[in-house]
Amino acid sequence: MESIPITLDMRYASQTLEKLSPSALVVVDVDGEQHYTLVRDKQRNPVRRSIIHVDFQAVSLTETVRADLNINLIGEAPAIETYLGIVVPSLEQLSIEYGMIRGMLDASGDRFAVFLEPVQHELETNSLQGSFGGIGVELNQNQNGDILIYPISGGPSSKAGIQSGDQLLTIDDLIITQDVSIEDVHAAISGRTGDKVKIVTSRKPDDSPLEFTIKRELIHLPSVTWHIDPDYSMVGIINVNIIAESTPDEIQNAVSELERNGAEHFILDLRNNGGGLLSAGVETAKLFLRNGVVIHQQYRGEDVESFTVNKPGPLENISL
Repeated sequence: MESIPITLDMRYASQTLEKLSPSALVVVDVDGEQHYTLVRDKQRNPVRRSIIHVDFQAVSLTETVRADLNINLIGEAPAIETYLGIVVPSLEQLSIEYGMIRGMLDASGDRFAVFLEPVQHELETNSLQGSFGGIGVELNQNQNGDILIYPISGGPSSKAGIQSGDQLLTIDDLIITQDVSIEDVHAAISGRTGDKVKIVTSRKPDDSPLEFTIKRELIHLPSVTWHIDPDYSMVGIINVNIIAESTPDEIQNAVSELERNGAEHFILDLRNNGGGLLSAGVETAKLFLRNGVVIHQQYRGEDVESFTVNKPGPLENISL
């Protein structure tokens, strides 16, 4: 189509044209004939920045366009199951990209900056939220590289008959070899609550295979453990392993339970704490404080944000 000059009343058209992107389809009426167009170019007044000229490119919605494309179909990407449904070009390319990201973090010199791959991120998110859908087991890898499972008392795996020290052989279609990491095993047994997972284990002394089909349930991940000091019966020790959403409530429950068992003094053990959520950390600190500032936070180019205590915490008077 040849170029056709048209005149627009910019008093009414400017606001509409400002919102149009180059991919916006515009119907232009020229002498009663409608043309489908794309906004190709906008020219502006160099001082006022108002639109003074617009180029519309006519397009056809009915004409067929044919093109030759070289497409190689190689089947279903093997990364679909391995990486929680995230489709990637190839595992080799993914490893290169992850290595580049780790290299950038190492070069930054920030020892607190970490990169989590999809499987690790899923597990980290679950631990910070304090719960996940699973079968209620703890995992351990022995010196031979075998994955051993230990059921949590009262959990789905314990009810199904799994015993402490059983060796894990398969999870659904995943065969457990020495190349399979514990993170991969965690990801395979975790999932949507209500779904079933089939696992095969072996048990000493005869190592005969045992098959279990277990329904996933909502499993609570405790961020806090506690006990009475074996040498001082009036001292309760509270270990905070990670700062999760559930941590403030767990600490209060720990104090109550320890007091019922005779504790009068408490030790808050943070030596093996891996960090966690800032918001949960602030709420945890508020348990023990009467007033004042918990922490100042400032992002680059922004004002300082202060997290303060507005009322005495429920545990401010305990002997800590």
